[in-house]
Amino acid sequence: MNLDIQFDTSALPRLEAMPKKLRLGLARAVSLTAQEGAADMKQELARQRIAARSTLINSVKADRVDDLTWTLGPHVSYARAVFEGRKPGAPMPPWRSILDWMKARRIGSDRRTAWAIARSIGRRGIKGRDYVTPVANRARARLAELGAAAVIEATGSCGRPCFRLWRRR
Repeated sequence: MNLDIQFDTSALPRLEAMPKKLRLGLARAVSLTAQEGAADMKQELARQRIAARSTLINSVKADRVDDLTWTLGPHVSYARAVFEGRKPGAPMPPWRSILDWMKARRIGSDRRTAWAIARSIGRRGIKGRDYVTPVANRARARLAELGAAAVIEATGSCGRPCFRLWRRR
């Protein structure tokens, strides 16, 4: 049994216009997904109660690299340490940052305590907090949905199948 595939040439003008329409549609889909992903990451950080202050949450934004490429995430120096954690024996974090954290959590404002906490983190390390994977999974699903809609919009509807497939006996 063979399969014959025939292209319906009446759809040719739409297919010639498709690359521009498709690129614009996909660019919109990627842009919207990046913006929604940044908002989702802020919500995920708040949901997991990761941030003592809103500095980490407020630093999350989406940056356009080109039409089809965006990056999103926090824009503070310690975001990687929050995500990956610190291994035992690593250099201790700045005690002044710990002091700011203590003030935000209303633990106190003693420099000696902040230094002791920083030293303990340096010795024992801290566990990382994954706030990226849940956001990435939701963004991937959303981009697939918006990308499919962009393809449908770019190709249009020809009222009948543009490709015919039948069995030859």
